[in-house]
Formats: sequence, structure tokens, C-alpha cells
Amino acid sequence: MTRGSTLGRVWLWAPPLAYMALIFYLSAQPDPVPLLTETVRDKWLHLGGYAVLAALFSRALAGERLALATALLCAFAAASAYGASDEWHQRFTAGRSADVVDWIADTAGAGLGAAAYGAWQAGLRTGVFRADDSTRPRL
Repeated sequence: MTRGSTLGRVWLWAPPLAYMALIFYLSAQPDPVPLLTETVRDKWLHLGGYAVLAALFSRALAGERLALATALLCAFAAASAYGASDEWHQRFTAGRSADVVDWIADTAGAGLGAAAYGAWQAGLRTGVFRADDSTRPRL
């Protein structure tokens, strides 16, 4: 993929933007996933959701050829900032409220997602995730 190509940029940026739209849509609902929130604590949903967002941002930013550390830091900051804006958005949604602890969970998830993406990239670069025959265990 060429760095500046339109299709390449769409391939990089469509997933995080679509995921942000999903978060925005769910945040605008008074009780978006009642069956899920009956069994899973709200903070775990925030943590996991923003881990995914940070990983998607990391992929997009690394695809723009930023240095990996820079991409991860920017992805963490962007996901955390989006979490803060999402909490602010919920202040204006009937049946929802803004919660600093939710934002902390969002930020923790952003850190985990960026770190997971960085670890995955490091594993690819060092060959840890290579699937050649010499690294497979024999049965």
C-alpha cells in the first residue's frame, strides 16, 4: 500500500472511525446493552472497548509510518481523549451520566490496547509469531 493512497488511508482509518461511531451511538442510548451489563461490570466494558479503540488507532498511526513508540503514545492519548469526550457526551443523554471512574477505565483500556498492539508488532518484527516449521513444537 502506498503511504499517500486514498484506498490505503481508508483501509487504515475506517476501522477506528467506524468504532468511534459505534461508541458514540451506544453512548447516546439510555441502556444500550442491558443483557451484557447484567452479567459484566460496566468498568470491564469500558476497559475492553477502549483497548480495542487504542489498538485500532495504533494500527492506523503505525500505517502512516510514524515510529512505533510515537504511534502507540498518540493512540493512547487519542483513545483517552475520546473517552473523556464520550463521558461529556453522556452528560446530555437521558438516563446516562458522566463518570470520572468510567474515564479512568477508558484510559486504562487505552493503555492496554496500545501496549498489546506494540507487543504484537514487536513479536512480528523479532519473529516470535513466525509460523515456520523450525519454531513449531513436535507432537
